[in-house]
Amino acid sequence: EAFRSAGRIHPALELFSGDGFHPTSTGTYLAALVIYARATGRSPVGISTIARLVELSPGEIEALEAGAADAIQHFGTP
Repeated sequence: EAFRSAGRIHPALELFSGDGFHPTSTGTYLAALVIYARATGRSPVGISTIARLVELSPGEIEALEAGAADAIQHFGTP
């Protein structure tokens, strides 16, 4: 769900490699945002500006964080 949501927000994001199955580094970062949110119970929104671990545009970061947050909100927390 996070991949779909981020893709809707920022259609130019390349989340999958050429085979359409394996994630790109951007897709892997999106998955990490979801894991972070599930593991900590905290929103992933804003974490990229704190951690400064990725070199993506502000629009890309916003879309990834929003996609992760949307997936967490949609599926809830354990």
